[in-house]
Amino acid sequence: MLSDIEIEQNAKMKKIIDIPDKKWRFSLPDKLVAQLSQNMNFVMDLSVYEFVELHAESRLVKNKEIIIKRIIDKANDLAGEKFSLDTPITSLSGGQSRALMIADTAILSKSPIILIDEIENEF
Repeated sequence: MLSDIEIEQNAKMKKIIDIPDKKWRFSLPDKLVAQLSQNMNFVMDLSVYEFVELHAESRLVKNKEIIIKRIIDKANDLAGEKFSLDTPITSLSGGQSRALMIADTAILSKSPIILIDEIENEF
């Protein structure tokens, strides 16, 4: 059993280290980091619209149509080559896929986003 002093020291250390609450581990809205892979390998036979709609629904997004339009518009701003709502996601280029997923994550996720290119080359 911990003494009062040890409990107090542990509490102070937790504040110093800023350990996140364990409830965040499985809480979608409270994720600390949003991660995207370098390579997107879509295997679903969906249009861009259907894919983003599915993702928005899984996040319980309100005003789904407005959010989907924002995601597609932002993805097309980021992509070198534009694509439409009915484009099959399996036919997107690497740049288009990445742009779609960056826009999707940035708009649907409450987590901060850090873009790191080829981090594995630094170690």
